[in-house]
Amino acid sequence: MVPARSALGAACLASMLLGCSQLDPEPKQSYPAIQVASAPAQNLDQACVANFQPGLDYFPDKTEFHYSNQLSVSYHGHYKQVTFRPSVSAEEPVEMLFVQCGTPMPEHGSRTIVVSVPVSRIVTGTRAMLGAADDLGVVDRFVGISDPRAITVPSFVKRVEQGQLSMMSGYAHGNIEPLMALDPDVYFTFHSAYPQFNMHPRLWALGIRAVPHGDILESTPLGRAEWMKVLAMLTNTEARANVIFDRVER
Repeated sequence: MVPARSALGAACLASMLLGCSQLDPEPKQSYPAIQVASAPAQNLDQACVANFQPGLDYFPDKTEFHYSNQLSVSYHGHYKQVTFRPSVSAEEPVEMLFVQCGTPMPEHGSRTIVVSVPVSRIVTGTRAMLGAADDLGVVDRFVGISDPRAITVPSFVKRVEQGQLSMMSGYAHGNIEPLMALDPDVYFTFHSAYPQFNMHPRLWALGIRAVPHGDILESTPLGRAEWMKVLAMLTNTEARANVIFDRVER
């Protein structure tokens, strides 16, 4: 008979080894580059631009924030400028540029988060985006999450069962090593009311495009719901987001 203490030790060792297992992410998929001769009729949600032309509006489907007291957006032909002003601290605002893939990189500051859109590979340290991802039809772009065991959205449960979602661990703030192994286009990280606990500045220094998610800091339920539009802007699905949010608003 194995002593109880030895059995417990063996279980702990097995758990540690499982937690340290190597991640083997699927290779990144690139969107095809297509010729765009005139302003597109809708946002390119699964394609890049092969022949950039200055002056064209590559984002005919736009969105805006009416209820969020932290988010603002402006569109500039081939890129979107998003600003997040946290309501709980006096830190400098977080500036983000979402640039249509295949088009030139606009000038930006050293602390600006620049993401090529539409993204195809998302990791999240918060479950707040999962329902919106399901509504927007972009569940297949998520490859990692902080804790798959806490998922309740059926389409994500299925993705876990099929082995298509890796566990990041580290709770809502993430675990840097497995996150880097997955090599995401963007990582949603929980934005804390206590700035010293936020991970996104450290992740930026490592080259990880971490987008802080601060929906719980909004002053109204509709302001919180509008955070789905950030995911829509990253996936070029603003038209769908506007329809969904209109339903939520009503």
